[in-house]
Amino acid sequence: MDPGGFAYTLQPMPMTETPKVVYEDAAQLIATWQNVLVSVLGHTAMTVSGVRAQVAATAAHGRASGPQRLLEIVLFDRDAPIPDADIRAVLDSGVAVVGQYYLAVASIFEGSGFRGAIIRGVLTSLSLLSRTEFPQRVFSTTAECVQWCSPLLERTRTPGASELTEVIAHVRSTAIKRKIFSS
Repeated sequence: MDPGGFAYTLQPMPMTETPKVVYEDAAQLIATWQNVLVSVLGHTAMTVSGVRAQVAATAAHGRASGPQRLLEIVLFDRDAPIPDADIRAVLDSGVAVVGQYYLAVASIFEGSGFRGAIIRGVLTSLSLLSRTEFPQRVFSTTAECVQWCSPLLERTRTPGASELTEVIAHVRSTAIKRKIFSS
């Protein structure tokens, strides 16, 4: 609220730099923007080779961003399948490769009602069990996610942190057009 008592909201600025898709398959899309990596996990089951490519893309962007500077935002499709044991093993081993680069990981599952709450609860439990050095949070909306991420990005002096809402929307829209993510 401003000193005059009027409530206002921060409006995202138009993107000055478009996110770059660095990996895509039928199950996922990965895009980078500044020191942010946006992973879209779609409605098709991931493959081991696809997850390995995801880890490689994340590590490459982490090296380019520097230690403790990489913010990953994961968008989960409302019909995303639960990864099998082989996929989870590759993801777990990937944390050892990319963990040093993470500033934080934020996940968004926008499903509503009881099912949405249960899935967010499971995702939160899994992040707590992973015992990582970096913060992780699960959100039900992009707005909540951006509110949490913006101060982190400002700490890393990421120019255009206020553009994050637009970046997430652009990546989501790209994944929808490419039939990876449900609309």
